[in-house]
Order: sequence, then structure tokens, then C-alpha cells
Amino acid sequence: MKTRSTPPRIFDKMLWSISMSCWLILVGCLLLWLPVEASSSTPSKQEEGWTTYQASFYSFDYPGDWKVEASEKGDYVVIHSSEHNTFGGERIEFAFLGYEIAEGQDVLSWYDMYYRAAHGDLSPNVEALSHQRLAQEDEKGVWQRLHVVVINELGASQAIMLAHGHLVLSIGAYTLDAEMTETLVKIADSLRFAPDAPRTLTELHATDQPHPSLESILAETRRGGIVYEDIVTRDARASENLPVLPPATPNPEFLEMERAYQELLDEQGLPEIGDSRASHRKAVGLSRIVMGVVTSDRKALPSNWWSPISTTVSINVDCSSPFHTGRAAKAIDIGLPEGTQVLAAQGGTIIFAGWDNSGYGNLMRIATDNVNVAGENRKYWHNYAHLKQFRKTSGSVTRGEWIADSGNTGTSTNPHLHFHMTHDVNKNDTTQPPVDLSPLVGFRPNMSYPTTGTCGQIIARTSDPLIIEPVMFTERYHPRDNHYWFCYTTLNRTTECYMEGVPNNGQGWDPLNTSQSPELRYNNVFVPQAGTYYLWVCGRGGSSNDDSLHMGYGGTAPNSSQRMTGYHQNAWVWQSVRMDGGRPYLSLPLGQVAINIWMREDGMRIDRVLLTREQNYNPTNNIRCGGY
Repeated sequence: MKTRSTPPRIFDKMLWSISMSCWLILVGCLLLWLPVEASSSTPSKQEEGWTTYQASFYSFDYPGDWKVEASEKGDYVVIHSSEHNTFGGERIEFAFLGYEIAEGQDVLSWYDMYYRAAHGDLSPNVEALSHQRLAQEDEKGVWQRLHVVVINELGASQAIMLAHGHLVLSIGAYTLDAEMTETLVKIADSLRFAPDAPRTLTELHATDQPHPSLESILAETRRGGIVYEDIVTRDARASENLPVLPPATPNPEFLEMERAYQELLDEQGLPEIGDSRASHRKAVGLSRIVMGVVTSDRKALPSNWWSPISTTVSINVDCSSPFHTGRAAKAIDIGLPEGTQVLAAQGGTIIFAGWDNSGYGNLMRIATDNVNVAGENRKYWHNYAHLKQFRKTSGSVTRGEWIADSGNTGTSTNPHLHFHMTHDVNKNDTTQPPVDLSPLVGFRPNMSYPTTGTCGQIIARTSDPLIIEPVMFTERYHPRDNHYWFCYTTLNRTTECYMEGVPNNGQGWDPLNTSQSPELRYNNVFVPQAGTYYLWVCGRGGSSNDDSLHMGYGGTAPNSSQRMTGYHQNAWVWQSVRMDGGRPYLSLPLGQVAINIWMREDGMRIDRVLLTREQNYNPTNNIRCGGY
């Protein structure tokens, strides 16, 4: 999660070179020497070399050689020294947090709720360095005061929070050294609210828009939790109990198709499946297949989500942040001028819209309704960070709706949008695995996604490619002829899992009968522009007799998308060829459509499907296939 955009590899200002054990030692030391933070009826004496800054709603003292930057309204202020840099230095942020505290409510318990709302109900790793609850407001207008250290997937941060009326002002820093802590405390001691400073969110934002309570936000976060055993586990167990079928006796028409295909290979000199010739290996990209170890908790995404930015030009996307880990392991950073429109990637309900003082700055978190894919209900959460301002702070949104403006808040040193998604597995889930963003319409990933450097581009939605993750089916028709499309996974999967036609006893379905061949249907593919789409499949054949499939649209399979073949028996490859040597394609209308995949031969495995309007486009060595 700390984020970066392009071109530089610097966005997230964090000091994260000390181990967790060192942090704990440091926190203990801070507790020993930290002064008691009592309110005072007399202003603190300004130290030599310090000066006073008057913000719109409050004033404070700060080191005179530091720089001050403020938002247009003055409700967000940053001060930093000349030593400020990406991974360390001196920077302190002032921001009102986005939800109200009730009069008399304890600020420590309130902050626990606030953190859970911002971070998906995860239990915060918060150490309260000091906590002061006042029976009544002091002359500064402060009810309560809390100084905390937070250590989470973003790194470490500290903040002093002051409750003023029903608002909470956060004064936060992203380093934990003793000098920064002392500076932070001195600044907080000097802060005084103006007599006319707002005390509610309605006054702060000068709007009558209703502001939900944290209790309602957390209730929505926990709503609709689904308990299920994931598809990989269910399919693996089911496949162990499949009956042993005798070898199939293909019908004469199917055998004739196979004979004609072999004849074509002989006539045209096309490489056969399993061909080890170097020229063929180079042509299909076998020498470039990237393998490695990735976590098994990633989740796939349906193909009807939009990128959060609408553009007519290509915008580079960066994945080089070392803080893109855990729940944000598939995150992208999009370099944008401040004030760029940020759009909802999908419809849903705003769960959180406020300041996150652990590094995201202004953060919006949206939850979808339950989505039925892969034979189970799923819930997705999309997160938009470092925003300049919100266009909505509560309620429902639709896909493509303008929800916020991009900015440079939190641990960001250049304007950009950090975007990532997580998947809710169970009610009150605390793991929320990351979601692969490759199928976003308008995002073209490359071979670097999601790990290093410039990992793709945000492009016009009418540009290609469209990516379908095979496990994201909305309907699965089986068993047919005692055969199934089952989901299997290994540690080096590109996607959540690949789909394989089982059992493999030599059965074939050609000529295609759409009611007999086992089928996967995707009613969730968004086509941004009508036209001819050429089909590519990342596949792997078990043998030369297990290497083909049919595709179609809307329940029919035209000749142009039947008998897709050419898959290597020992490696995953992108391929776009029919058994007659032609290119497979479909003519598709604008809007959300249903794409079909049928077995032609059992034993065929599919990892990804790609549709492109560019006839000469080749995803080999451009889009990942078969592993990381």
C-alpha cells in the first residue's frame, strides 16, 4: 500500500528500514520519557527559532525554517523541512478526520472504530503513548487528546489527535525517531482553535449532507458476509471422487476433423503440439515464460469493472512501491495532475470517506453488493487513496460515477492515485486477499504487473485488450457426458486458478452441440466498443489430443470461433489459431455481453482469455500467461 506513480519510483514517505522488534523497543522508550500532555490555561512559550502559523480554523507554532503548504480551504495543512524526502525526513500533516465523535465518547475507543472503518475491520496495531480525557472543554476547545503509534502494512506512523467539538483533528507524522516525536508534541501543545472554528462535519464542509456514524459504517462493513469453501478446494475434492471412465470412442465426424487438422499441419508445415523446434518455441514465447512463487490468496476479478480514470491518452502505471504488499499486493499507482476526476470502478456503497493518518491521506473505500461468480457469492472492496477531495462521502455509487478528485495527500510526494482492491471471504473477515486488476476495462497490464516498475498503462476504454479470468464464470454447465470444467491452482498461477476439462479419457465434442459439451458462461464481460474481436487463449494441452476448445457469444458458436487449437502440451502459451489455420474472432455489440467457452477435447486447460480489436496484436511477452 504506500504508493507510487510514474515516472519516478518515489511517492511513499516512510522510514521502514528498522525491524519490528526495534519499533517495539522504541515505543517502550518513548513511553518512559514522553512528557504528560496536560492542558494549560496559559499559552506555551514559543521557542527560539519557532514561528506561528495561522490556519483557517486554528493556529500553531512550528520550526521557522520549515515550509508550510495548505489546501484551498485550509482544512488540510502540511509542514516539512528541507530534509523531507520519500523515505524519511521531517513532515507533519494536519487534517480533520472524516467521522464525528460523540460528546463524552472516549477518543481511544473511537479511534479503534475509525481505523477499522478505514482498513476493512482489521484489528489495529495501535500503541497509545498518551491518552487524556477531559471532563469539559479547556480554553483551547479540546475535549480529549490521544497520542498513538500505528504499525500496519503501510509501515509505522504516529499521530496526536485532538477532539474539538464533534470533530477530531489529526496531527500526524510518518517517522518514529525521538526528535520527530518531541517536535510533534511541541506543535500539538501550541495548537489553539479559533473561536469560530467548526465543531461538526456539517459546519466544516458547509453542507447539509448527512454524515453517517461510525457505528453504521462498521455495520455496513460487516453486512452480507459470506461463509463458503472456496472453489479450488471444492473442485479438488470433487475431482477425487469422479468415476473412472473407459476410453472414449469418438464419433466418425470428430475423427474426420482430427484427420483434416493433421493433414493441414503436414501441408502447411505448422508446428505440432509439443514441437520442440527453437523457431517455434521463440514464436510462441516459450523462452520467455516467467515462473516464480506467488501467494495463493489472490482473487480474480470479473470483466465488467472500469479503470478509475477516463482518458483518451495513455497514462503510465507504476508498481514499484515496496509497500504494495499484503492486501495491496496488486495495487497500481497512476501519475495524475491534482484535481483529476476519479471514477468508481464499479457500483457499490461508500464504506469510508475520510482522512487516514497511517499513510493513505484522503481515502475512499467502496464495497460492492454480493457478486455471484465462480459458483459462489463474493464481495469486493475498492480503495482510492491520496485524494485531494471527495465528491461524495456516503451512500451508493454507480460504475463510472465521479466520486473524488486525485491529489497528493498522505505519504505521497508527487500527485497520483493509488488504487487497489480486496476480496471479502467471510463475515468479519480480517484477511481480505488482494484482487488482480488485470481485467479492468481501460487498464492494459504488462509483464511487470504487479511487481516492478512501469507495469502497464491506463488507456481509453475503447482500446484493447479485454481480459477474462476463466474462473470468473457466472454459470457452469456440467456434468455433460460425465465431464466437468474444474478449477485447479498451483503456487505459480497467473490467476486465481485455471480451468481444466476432466476427466481426460479422450472424449471430444465436434461438431459442437452446445447442449452437450461442458460449458463455461461469462455474463459479465463489458464490451466498450462494438466490432470484431480477435480471440487469444492462454492454454495448455495435455497432448495433441487435448488441445482445443470452442468459443461463442450469447449461447451460439459461429464457425469463426470454433475449433481453437495450437496449445503446447508442456507449457502455457498464448495462441490464436483455428484448426483450419484461420484466426478465431467474434462480432460483439457494445455493452455487457455473455461469452461462452465449450470443451472440444477433454484435458484442455485455460488460464486466461483475451479479446482485441487489433488484428495484429499479440499478447505473448506482453500479458502474463501461465505464471509469475
